[in-house]
Amino acid sequence: MSYQLVKKLQGVLIMKRTILFIFSLSLCFAAEGFQNKTNNYLKKLQHKYNIYAPEDLKRFRSQSNSSERSNFIMDMDNLVGQWKMDPAEVGTFVTVGTNQNIPNMLSLMGMDTANGGISVINSEYDTELFYLVYGDLMNLGDEGDEENRDIDEDDYTYGPRIGAYLTDLDPTSGSIYFDETDTTANITFIDVPLYDNSDALNTFQIQLFYGTNKIVITYQDLFLTGANIADAAGGLAIGIGDGNGEFTNVDLSESSGESFLVPIEGFSGINELDMAYKKITFIPNDDFSEYSVSADTVSNLEGEYSNEIEVEDDDYSYQALSSEFVFYGEGWNQIYVNNDGNIGFENGDETCVCWDCEDGDGQCAAKYLAGGSGSGNDDSDDPDFIIMNFDFNDIFAFIFGFPIDGVDNPFMVSVFVDQGIVLAQGLTPFGEEPDIFSSNADNFSNYVSVDTNNYMVTFNYLNLYNSNGSVVATLDGSIGPKMVELLAGVETKLPSMFLEDIMENEEPTYMNFFEDSTGNEINTFEDIDGQEMIDTLDFYWYASADSLYIIDFEDYNYQEGDWDSYFYQQSADTLILGIKEYPCEDYSAYYGSMDDCVRMVADSMPLPMLSGLENVNSFYMTMERKMTRVSTVSTTPNLETLPGKFALYPAYPNPFNPNTSISYELPTDGMVYLAIYDVMGRKVSTLVSSKIQRAGYHHVTWNATNNLGQSVAAGMYIYTIQAGDFRETRKMILLK
Repeated sequence: MSYQLVKKLQGVLIMKRTILFIFSLSLCFAAEGFQNKTNNYLKKLQHKYNIYAPEDLKRFRSQSNSSERSNFIMDMDNLVGQWKMDPAEVGTFVTVGTNQNIPNMLSLMGMDTANGGISVINSEYDTELFYLVYGDLMNLGDEGDEENRDIDEDDYTYGPRIGAYLTDLDPTSGSIYFDETDTTANITFIDVPLYDNSDALNTFQIQLFYGTNKIVITYQDLFLTGANIADAAGGLAIGIGDGNGEFTNVDLSESSGESFLVPIEGFSGINELDMAYKKITFIPNDDFSEYSVSADTVSNLEGEYSNEIEVEDDDYSYQALSSEFVFYGEGWNQIYVNNDGNIGFENGDETCVCWDCEDGDGQCAAKYLAGGSGSGNDDSDDPDFIIMNFDFNDIFAFIFGFPIDGVDNPFMVSVFVDQGIVLAQGLTPFGEEPDIFSSNADNFSNYVSVDTNNYMVTFNYLNLYNSNGSVVATLDGSIGPKMVELLAGVETKLPSMFLEDIMENEEPTYMNFFEDSTGNEINTFEDIDGQEMIDTLDFYWYASADSLYIIDFEDYNYQEGDWDSYFYQQSADTLILGIKEYPCEDYSAYYGSMDDCVRMVADSMPLPMLSGLENVNSFYMTMERKMTRVSTVSTTPNLETLPGKFALYPAYPNPFNPNTSISYELPTDGMVYLAIYDVMGRKVSTLVSSKIQRAGYHHVTWNATNNLGQSVAAGMYIYTIQAGDFRETRKMILLK
C-alpha cells in the first residue's frame, strides 16, 4: 500500500516537472535559437489547456478539496455505482526525538517565499526575486521509475572514437576519401553538406600517424557562433573519446600543448567554435592515459586525398589499416568511417549522431562522442535552480507571456551549476521571441556560490549580457528555502505541495463499484499529440461499516496478495476515501531505527526535506480523495449538490460490447442534444433529442444500435453533446 501511495504522489510531481520542463524549453531553446520549436510545443499546450487569454489561467490556480466532515455518516450499502475522483489531498506527519530544522518543501518548490532574496538591477527597473525552485525535485520519472520510464531501443554506447565534426552531414553530395601512405591513414571530407542544408559545405581531414600514434584533425571552414546554432543540427562536438563516457570541456582552437584525459569541445549557443583553417594535433603520453593538444593555423589540408569511398547516410564504411594504430593504449588494424565525421575503433557507428540531441546541444553531442549512453532525457540540460519574483502558480502565465497579477516586471533566473551558466528572461508578450540574458561562463566561479547541501544560491554582483554583449542586468544577494522547526516529541504536519497547485482541468479519474464485488479505476489522459488514452485498473472489493478493501485482479490470484485498506465517509452523493500509511514501521521494529528508511523514502520520491531527518520516532503519510457520484441522477438538485460546470465524461466501458454508459453534468437547466456519429461524420444514433433537462448528474446507455434499431459494425464512434453554448466530443470503440 505504501507503494501505491508513493506512486500517486509521484504522479503529481511528474505534472509539476512537466511545467518546469516547459519553461526550461522556453528559456534554453530561445537562448540557443530554437524559438520555433518552443512555439510549436507551446501551441500544443495552448490547444490542450485552452490558454488564449489571461482569464484562462484562472483554471490553474490553487484548488482546495477540504470538506466539512461533521455531517458525514457511514453507509456502505450505497457504494455501488460510478464515482468521479477529485485530486488527492496529501499529508506527511513526523515526530522526532530531538529538536531540528528541515527545509520547507513549499519554499523549495516556489509555492511559498524563500529565505532571503536576489536583487535584479538594470537601467529600466529594479526588482527582487523571492521565490526558489530546486530543479532536482522535478527529475522524478526520468530515473528510478522503471514502470513509467520510456526506454528507447536505440540508446547508444560506443567504444573509442574520434569526432571531427559529429553532426548530421549528408554524403549524397560532396566526397569522402580514405588514403594511406607508409606513415599515415587519411580520412578526408570534401564539401559534404549538412542534411537539409545543401549550402552548408564542410571540408576537414583526420590523419592517423602510425609511428607516433598522434592524431591530426584539420579544418578549412568550420566557424560557428550562437547565431549559427541551426548549422549544428543534432548537436556538434569535436575531439577524441576513450569510450568511457567521460570528457573534458576544452577550447581546442586555443590549446597550446596542455594535456587532457579526454579532450572534447562541444558547441552551443553560448560559445563559438572557431576552426577556420585550424590544425589540431593530439599526441599521447607514454601510457596513453592523456593526450596533449595544440592548435596551429594552416592554409589548406596537408594530407593526401584521392581514393573516394562510398558511405551511405547514417551508415559507415569499414576500412582496414596496413599498420597498427594505437589509441588509448590498444592497437587497432581497422576503423569504421561514419558519414557524420566520426572514426570508430571498436564498433561500427550506424546511428546518425545525436538523434536525441537538440540542434546545437554540445553537451549531448560531447557525451555521445565520449562513449556515454543517451536516452533523450539528459538531466544536465535542466536548471539546478530557478529563481523568480512570482510563485509557481504563475509559471504558465510567464511562459505564455500574459501579465501576472501584482508583479510589475516578471523576471526569472535559471542556474546551471555543471555548465557554469546563468540564464535569465523577463516577461515577453505571447508570440514574441524572448530576450535571453546570460552570464559569462568565465565569471561563474568568481561571482556565483551554490551550496547544494542547503539549497542556497548566492550572487555577488554577477553581470548578465544580451546578445550584443552589453550588460543589461546585475544579480546580487542570497536565497535559500525557509525552514520547518521540529520539536522533540511533538507531531508536526509538514507543509504539503501536493494539493495547492493541482490544475483544475486535470483529466478526471473514475472508480466503479459493481454489485458482484468487482470494480475498476479509469484514468483518461491525452498523449503529446492530443490523442485520448484510457488506462483501466480492475479490482475486487468489499466494505465494512467504516473500511473499504480493494485488491487488484492480478494480485487476487497470488496467495500472498494483500488487500489494500481504505477508510471512507459518505454523505448523499459525496464519498471521501482515504489511507494512512506507516512506510517505516516494520523497518524500525527490525533495525531499531527508522532514520535510514525515511531517507530511502526521501530519495525515491524525491523529498529532500526528509533526507536530513534524524532520531525519527514516528513517520506516516495520509492521502484523501473526495469523490462525487455520477452514475445516478439527482431528482431534487440543490445549490450544494449541483455540478459547478458542464462536463462530458468518457464512456464506460470503453472499448465495449454490447452496451456502454455515457455520463454528463449540467450546472443549469437547459436544452440538451446528445448523438453518436461514425468516423465519417454520419449520424448513427440520437440518444438525447433536444429536450430540456434538469441541472444535475445524468447518464444514458447506448446499446450499439442505430436510429432504426439495427446493430452497428465494430469500430470507432464519436459522441457529441450540445448543451447551451457548451459542446464537447469524445471517442469510444465497439468491439465484436
